[in-house]
Amino acid sequence: MIRKSARARIRASAWIALLAGSLLTGNLAFAQSTDLKTLVPEPYRTAGEIHFAANAAYPPFNFKSESGESSGLEVSLLVAVGERLGIKMKFTPSDFATVLPGVTAGRFDGGAAGFWNTEERQKVVDFINYMYAVDGLVVMKGNPAGISVDDLCGKTISASQSSYQSNNLTALSEKCVAAGKAPIEALVFQGTPAQIVALKSGRVQASNIDRAVGAYLSKKEGGHIEPLPGAVQNAAGKKFVMAFLVKKGDLQLAKAIQAGMNAIIKDGTYAKILKQWDIADDARLPESTIN
Repeated sequence: MIRKSARARIRASAWIALLAGSLLTGNLAFAQSTDLKTLVPEPYRTAGEIHFAANAAYPPFNFKSESGESSGLEVSLLVAVGERLGIKMKFTPSDFATVLPGVTAGRFDGGAAGFWNTEERQKVVDFINYMYAVDGLVVMKGNPAGISVDDLCGKTISASQSSYQSNNLTALSEKCVAAGKAPIEALVFQGTPAQIVALKSGRVQASNIDRAVGAYLSKKEGGHIEPLPGAVQNAAGKKFVMAFLVKKGDLQLAKAIQAGMNAIIKDGTYAKILKQWDIADDARLPESTIN
């Protein structure tokens, strides 16, 4: 039989062990948080912020809210990354075509604009990858032109200026001609909203945009337009990822953002944010990578 004094000593020892374990866990979490904060390069820590140019018209990835603030999937992800890094993320709504040159010229620290990571763009910027890219088409309700993602030959399709889609449509059109079919008539507009206006006015038969964007806009348009099932093929047969971008050679900043991304992937925040913005599970990356 254990005496009361012995039982008290056992309880006290157990309590001390439990407290020590809690403190150890807390210290580890604090250490991990502190380690992430030290990854942010000194110029940004001194400034107290990382300044991003954000696409003003590419929902759900980025768009300007009614209050004039940047919103969207990429903004939500970067805000969560900033919390892990202990630094504010600042966003300036911008036209898509001005984001990359704005970063390369040093007007912004980074870009968040629904960018696809391509070899051509890697020549001038560094990418932090955050999800798979899936290319799609949006058509008028009922698909009156009978468009199929598998055969765009002879169709009039829109793309956004400086986008991956504009280059891919050109390459797909060349394949059509090589196969003895009519070329694709690709019309380029400044931004996705202009693409949708062209679709609704009958100037184009389909708009070539990211699948997630197509799904989002179809809901917002009250059923007047609809996304087609399937994905538009990549002319070179590649699978792309979407990414944030920083100035070429700013690898310390890229690695800090990558570390923050991997932290939110690991703790489940990433999956919650993607679900919040109705991004399909097959778009998730298991790990963020650079270039």
